[in-house]
Amino acid sequence: MSWKSTSTAKFWWIGKPLYTSQLEEGLACHIPEQFAGVLARNQLQTLQPTRYPSAYVVNTDDAGQPGKHWTVFVCEKDHCDFFDSFDCSPEVYGQDFADFARRQGPLRHNTRRIQGNQSAVCGHYCFFYLWHKFHVPSPHALSVFQSNLTENDRLVHAWAHHHFPCLSFEDGETCLGFMNDNMLELMDLS
Repeated sequence: MSWKSTSTAKFWWIGKPLYTSQLEEGLACHIPEQFAGVLARNQLQTLQPTRYPSAYVVNTDDAGQPGKHWTVFVCEKDHCDFFDSFDCSPEVYGQDFADFARRQGPLRHNTRRIQGNQSAVCGHYCFFYLWHKFHVPSPHALSVFQSNLTENDRLVHAWAHHHFPCLSFEDGETCLGFMNDNMLELMDLS
């Protein structure tokens, strides 16, 4: 059976986010040489990578808060890649994100939104992005996702369950639950 057809959950797109411990467990197992940590936004203030490449999954919430949306920074010696399934630049997520990106040198980031509004699978997209970046390096890895955001969410959810079966997936809120009107306008989600 293909991983594209393994998801049978009827309403999975309403919830089932990944939590810090799940991301740490999965990434430490699958990309141990590159994985450098799962962080909260305010932990970026003093962070300086000690090896390259260093892959960080960063939540847009500060430490001690419930968590809102997962993103990825991959720091290389000469540049930094930023991945966000909502196609936002680091600046959208505040000064800590913007300053960290600036300190890392030239920034590259994805330029196409792939996650839907009613989805909580941002962590799944982070898994997908990092797994492909380090196991199947291709500038076209994200091209599997199309303009149908709900279908993209279903696809990445099924992929994560196939590639990371030891992880438990729990119910939770949607990633967009935290967005305020200003961020929605910046991201042009209407």
